[in-house]
Amino acid sequence: MTQATLRNGLLLAFCYLLFAEFLSWITASWPGPCLIQWEHPECPTFIAGIVLMTERASDFIKHDDHDKVIVAAFTAVLALSTIGLWLATVSLQRSTNNLWKAAERQIAVAQQASEHVRISERAHINGGFGGKIIGSLEAYRPHPQACHILINLNNYGKTQGFVRRIAVAIRPLSTLPQVPDYPVGIEPGLLLPPGIIGFGVQSANAWWDGSEGQVFYGRIWFTDVFDPTAIRFSSFILNVSDMTAVMDRPAYWEAI
Repeated sequence: MTQATLRNGLLLAFCYLLFAEFLSWITASWPGPCLIQWEHPECPTFIAGIVLMTERASDFIKHDDHDKVIVAAFTAVLALSTIGLWLATVSLQRSTNNLWKAAERQIAVAQQASEHVRISERAHINGGFGGKIIGSLEAYRPHPQACHILINLNNYGKTQGFVRRIAVAIRPLSTLPQVPDYPVGIEPGLLLPPGIIGFGVQSANAWWDGSEGQVFYGRIWFTDVFDPTAIRFSSFILNVSDMTAVMDRPAYWEAI
C-alpha cells in the first residue's frame, strides 16, 4: 500500500466519522438527559469523550497556576500571530510595490515604443537648392549670374506632412548673424506626400546679385499627421557659388 493510498484512506475514514458525529448530534435528545447520563441511548456518539475532555481541561486550568500559564501562552501565541501578520503585511506591501514598479516600467516601455513608432513613421521634410530663375531682361541684371534661387522640398518620412511656412534668404556669409534671422517668407499650404524628392517651390525664392561670398539659407515649418498642433521645422545653409553645405553654422541646420 502506497503512502498516498494510506493517506487518502485515513482522510476518508476521518470524514466519515465526522459526518456520522454530525448526524448523531442532529438526531440526539440533548442537552437534556445527555448532560446528566452520558449512557443515554439517544445521546450523541462521542458525547462521553467530549464531556470528559472538557472536565479534564477545566480541572487542569483551575489547578494551581495553570490558568496564568495558559493566559501567558495565549498571549505569546497572540504576539507571535501579530508579528506574523505584520510580516505578511510587509511582504504584501513589498510585492505590491514591486508590481507597481513593474507596471510603471511597462508603461514607460510602451510609451517609448509608441514615441519611436511616431518618429519613424511621421513626415521628415527638409529643403535645399531647387534651381535658378534667370530674368530675361539683361538691363535689370546687375551681374551676368544674377538670378532668383528657389527652394525644393523633400519628404523622407513615411506619412504626409503639411508645409505651413517657407522662408529663404541670401546674404554675405561674413554678415550672417550667429542666431538665424529669417524673413517672413510665404505660407504655401502644401500637402507633401511621403517619399517625394525635389519638389520645387518657385514662389519661395531669394534674389542673388551675382557677387561672391553669398550664402543661401532657409527654414521650412510643417506639421505631421500624428500631432497637427506641433509645429516642426528643418533648416539649411548653402554656399551660393557651388551649393555646398556651410558646416560651421550649426544654428542654421537646426531641426525638430
